[in-house]
Amino acid sequence: MSTTPIPTTTRPTPSRPMPTRNGTAAPVATAPPKPLELKPLTASTPVPRIVLYGVEGWGKSTFAAHAPSPVIIMARDETGIQRLVDSGRIPTNVPVAAAATWSDLLATLDSLIADPQGRKTVALDSLGSFERLCHEEVCRRDFNDVWTEHGFESFGKGAKAGAAEFLKVLSRLDRLRAMGITTILLGHSSVVTFKSPGTADFDRYVCDVNQKYTWPMIARWADAIYFGKFESVVVGNKNDVTRKGKGIGGTERVLYTTRHDAWDAKPGYSVPEVIDIPDDHTQAFSTVWNHIVNPEK
Repeated sequence: MSTTPIPTTTRPTPSRPMPTRNGTAAPVATAPPKPLELKPLTASTPVPRIVLYGVEGWGKSTFAAHAPSPVIIMARDETGIQRLVDSGRIPTNVPVAAAATWSDLLATLDSLIADPQGRKTVALDSLGSFERLCHEEVCRRDFNDVWTEHGFESFGKGAKAGAAEFLKVLSRLDRLRAMGITTILLGHSSVVTFKSPGTADFDRYVCDVNQKYTWPMIARWADAIYFGKFESVVVGNKNDVTRKGKGIGGTERVLYTTRHDAWDAKPGYSVPEVIDIPDDHTQAFSTVWNHIVNPEK
């Protein structure tokens, strides 16, 4: 009885480097790597991520409202936008989306990503209020709505978790930026005492969010951080240094773009250290934008 032989598969013997006379393997010849093509970047119109914080009444919301094709997302605790619309300082054709919860904010951003509806600027008003919504979500989700040192306030765990949660917003804003949409994050300012390691402690303006976790993350993410306040004129007896000066005026709006002991800022672009903001609130954004797109030489 004849049988059909079972075919066998012959495996190729892997090639091995031939040993040299001293017993070491000879180097195997390889193809040279392709030349790296180096190309310089070309200038393009910026799509900035701007953080603008400042003193009360400076005009932060109107600044954003006069950016190109804006949409303002308003946090639950921000009630001033309706007053600004009523007074005519924010045009009635500027869409405003209200976010009462953290989920509302994320859903609104997701909707804009899916369909930006021709918007060129998205503004969040304000950082402190949205941070509060974020912390409420974290406290509910991770700490059973316990705000005390036995829950959210335990060794800063809540604020740290809140910063991680806030990344969800920043990542969505980056997706909008990739679509050509500028971001403006508005914030209120507060005055805190800075514990200086090398000098006496001093007061400085900061954005009204958690300075240990939330602010460093946002500051790294932002392209530019601008601080707005009113310029005060001080008069007094300059020959008597023991007398305090008297502040007068205080009606000139200025924008600081460079970090100082008294405030946080970073220019991001080749802009002046101080920008004078005109009294005409409709020209505030365009004044800053002209400095961004027409850098100082």
